[in-house]
Amino acid sequence: MKNIILFDVSPSSSLQLQETMASLGNPLRIEHNIREFFLADGVIIYGIGSFKSCIEQLQFIGIDGLITQFEMPILGISIGMQLFGTYCTEDENATVSTEGFSFLPIRSSIFLQPKSFEHKGFSSITSIRGMLLSGIDEGSEMYFHHRTKMLPSKNYATSLCGTGELFSSSIEKDNLFGCEFLPEQSGELGKIVLQNYINIL
Repeated sequence: MKNIILFDVSPSSSLQLQETMASLGNPLRIEHNIREFFLADGVIIYGIGSFKSCIEQLQFIGIDGLITQFEMPILGISIGMQLFGTYCTEDENATVSTEGFSFLPIRSSIFLQPKSFEHKGFSSITSIRGMLLSGIDEGSEMYFHHRTKMLPSKNYATSLCGTGELFSSSIEKDNLFGCEFLPEQSGELGKIVLQNYINIL
């Protein structure tokens, strides 16, 4: 069993993730002691809702400046993945931005049309590649729930989603892994993704 720490910036939302990981034989630890993060085999950053509030939660416990020192595989889920990018604009006029970690040269933004659109439900993903999505077929459907999106990236996106507004639905770079979809709500396919992450550790 791997020592995986969950940093949850959406406490009421990650319960199903915790249950799913436990069903795979690898329960998650919820930890806010910074020193414990450096002893972990892996770290999951889980966030749903506001990009800005997620960054503020990380800053509150002082982990935002230390993530660059983590060598273990990090899995960002939903907003947790978007935090790897440069910045996110969440207002409808695209005038207010919140800086991310800038691990990836990719920005995030709200969906442009219609305004205040929220992408919720199952959608198919394409252009699938990478370790995290090993065993996932082209066109597989995953469950999404988000109103901001990470733009497509030729170099780092390992899957894409969307028709009118294409976005990165998963990414990989070095020890960074991310998925915009919620694996714990994506049925058996989501379990494959989480098991792949465990196997990467």
